[in-house]
Amino acid sequence: MAVSVGTSINETHYTTLRSGINTVMGTPTGSSDSSAGYNVAISAPSVSVGSSITASQWNSLRGDIRKASAHQTNSAVALTTVDTDTGITAAIHNEFETALATVTSNRFTLATAQSTLSTARTANKSG
Repeated sequence: MAVSVGTSINETHYTTLRSGINTVMGTPTGSSDSSAGYNVAISAPSVSVGSSITASQWNSLRGDIRKASAHQTNSAVALTTVDTDTGITAAIHNEFETALATVTSNRFTLATAQSTLSTARTANKSG
């Protein structure tokens, strides 16, 4: 859920986004239209309730969202890199949330450069 200017971005916001990208990238689940999961471990670490979110943790989340985007489009979505000077603002949070919504809805999309096609062999039975 988008946050307003002046809202402190906390562990709950981070965990919600992390959970979302883990659904897209992580262990396959569900079936048909509700299925998700590329079976790829995410880099964004889990955090304890009440913990402060570091720039490193937020940037790991950024990397995970960008990996999913690149897998789907051949081009990673542009997301702001966080450092200790900029902090995690409402605008940055909302940017990540929008990108996550896009990779979630495009989870069945595979960019052409992200796969290879091979001709299947035909089995020959002898004898």
